[in-house]
Amino acid sequence: MIRRCLFVLLLIISSASNAQNWQRITSTDDAVLYVDSRSIKKNGNTRRAWVLIDFTKRLESTGAMSMIVLNEFHCTEDKRRLMSFNQYSDRMGSGNVLEPSSRVTDWSYTAPGTVEETILRYVCR
Repeated sequence: MIRRCLFVLLLIISSASNAQNWQRITSTDDAVLYVDSRSIKKNGNTRRAWVLIDFTKRLESTGAMSMIVLNEFHCTEDKRRLMSFNQYSDRMGSGNVLEPSSRVTDWSYTAPGTVEETILRYVCR
């Protein structure tokens, strides 16, 4: 079990670090969001893509300055779910990994006019 978890964690880290074609999609007061356009994988009505969240201020809870997230999007139902993520000590997914997670979340709807909807529209185009 430990070997399997370690393998998954290494796979996540190596996949995220190979994502090098970050396209700026949108921004808020708190972060700039990018999608690695080369990472978009299509499977019927779903897409998987790496999303980079580059924070404007260090997160108080973990000290992270950025996060790389593997999201899955359901294009026809306007839903998304988190597949895994890593939080990093520096901007643009660099520095030390502070908090990795391979916990898959439940599907959730993206509300109109949100950052999540903007990313879903980009990935599903």
